Amino acid sequence: MDKMKYIKALERLELEKRLDRSVIDSVFWWDFSRYFIYQKYQRGKEGAAFIKKSKLSLPRLGIRLLLYLRVVKFIGCKKTGRIVVLRHARLKKINGKWIDLYSYHLSSELDPNEWDVITLDPPSNSIYKDGLDPEMIPLDLQYALSWFLRFFVQLKFYLLSKEGFDEIRKLLFYICQDPSEVDSIYKTITKKIISHKVHSAIYSILLKIIRANILVLSEGPGNEAIISSAKKIGITVVELQHGSPAIGKFNYDYSSGIKKTYVPDYFLSYGGIYKNNEALKSYGSQIISMGNPYLTERLRNSEGETNLSYMVIVSQPDIDLKLSSWIISNSKALKEFHVKVVLHPSYAESSVSPFDNIDKINICYVGSCDIYDEFRKANFVVGGFSTALYEATFFDCNVLVLKGCDLGMMDEFVELGYGYFVNNHINDESMQFFNKKRENKVAVFDQYTPGNFEKFLKKVVN
Repeated sequence: MDKMKYIKALERLELEKRLDRSVIDSVFWWDFSRYFIYQKYQRGKEGAAFIKKSKLSLPRLGIRLLLYLRVVKFIGCKKTGRIVVLRHARLKKINGKWIDLYSYHLSSELDPNEWDVITLDPPSNSIYKDGLDPEMIPLDLQYALSWFLRFFVQLKFYLLSKEGFDEIRKLLFYICQDPSEVDSIYKTITKKIISHKVHSAIYSILLKIIRANILVLSEGPGNEAIISSAKKIGITVVELQHGSPAIGKFNYDYSSGIKKTYVPDYFLSYGGIYKNNEALKSYGSQIISMGNPYLTERLRNSEGETNLSYMVIVSQPDIDLKLSSWIISNSKALKEFHVKVVLHPSYAESSVSPFDNIDKINICYVGSCDIYDEFRKANFVVGGFSTALYEATFFDCNVLVLKGCDLGMMDEFVELGYGYFVNNHINDESMQFFNKKRENKVAVFDQYTPGNFEKFLKKVVN
């Protein structure tokens, strides 16, 4: 069974068995296990061999563990009405400082005399040197504590919820294409359930100590534990858009008919194409169009003059083998172009990539070039299903989606006229796309007006 047929069969199965209502000890386990399974069979492991993880600094980790104790200062504090911001797990270095592109603007927009903002930093950000601001609270110690506590929770689960876990194992024999994968997937799901239970309890205590009334995060899927904890104690949860939700991107796509339980109260979208987005409609949050703060700023400040023969290839580990093959097989047609490959942020500077041995192209790592400056120069941007393809429309680039690399996720994008599908081999018919000149277009996202977020907050609080 090919990937798309399997995905459709899985969608029918989750609706037929109402997996969204399946509960183990009050935990809606399918809520955070679903995307893991869909992604496993939708994307595969093609890019895993090229990814080299950044090294972790033990001294930096030690400092982060101690800094979690900053929460003690909130004990006994009577002040309420704090805003807690959970930073994204991927940061970008701007002017020597690591920032979360999705929430960075809050610190400059919100009056500190009126809004008390507390920032939480996930442990994954410990790889960034000098990634912490002085008042941030890193969550490394909480994760270390959860690792210890999960052994006790695991024992309780297996004693009191064995029947529920057995049902999951039986279900996986329907889901898994290869029966030999059942054990490994079962172990991953049970770990996720136990982790959710432990983190929910710890987050509940943390949020009560801080006395927050609003939680802001830039990625709901994957953060179900803190969302669940916040909503249980009456905290309003706000998600800032960080990617490109679409039918076929199953962290947000619930159009099969099931419902997600652990969802934010509000989803602040980039507007534009997302004002009437089917995936977001199925997600379950109240959608409010806000515009894209970072791209609005970059549109004003990015550098570089447009070159009509400049082409940017947007790397993604899952499809980079296909993208590199496309460049090689069409080398004659591309000889008139200046081709630059911008590698995905998950490639460390010392990583190898499928593009390394291709002649007459330039390769740049995220740390050594800025993709938005490249968009400013480019006439054409080529890729599969990256959010960067959406972002390229902000700079009036001609966006070319390699057919078959998009996994069905870019159909709406192309149907609405924001980009074009190109085949594996460039022929006379497809050359028409490469003769297009750059022209002003309607961008996928709306521009952001500074102050929009504060206006929204005042409506929510009042």
